[in-house]
Amino acid sequence: MGVHILEDRESNEAAFYCSTSGWAFGPVFPNREAAELFLQVYSDDPRRLTDAELSARYSEFINGWVCECGSVRDLDEEIPELTGRFECAYCSTKTCATCGASRDATVHKVETYRRVPGGYGHPFVKGQ
Repeated sequence: MGVHILEDRESNEAAFYCSTSGWAFGPVFPNREAAELFLQVYSDDPRRLTDAELSARYSEFINGWVCECGSVRDLDEEIPELTGRFECAYCSTKTCATCGASRDATVHKVETYRRVPGGYGHPFVKGQ
């Protein structure tokens, strides 16, 4: 019994629920990976936090650990200081290293990210 993660298979969004009470609670995460990482980063039980405390941690977490595209920072990554918004390697560049497409000329969607050995798959969807 404890905190588990509910995931919407259509939108990929995720939320916590308590398996003891059957009650969902807290913020909606952009994906399951982000919800799992939140539980690793903040090891205490989120059910014991007030709404204000959970909201503050969620805001801090999203800014420091989750890119706007939905990819998450590796827990093992050395982080000198969490300042500013986290951007993944693909979002922080103006052009795609694979095809050279301009980020401004393409639609950047989280669905285009797929975990592959050594990182993520091609991040750009052209022509949309």
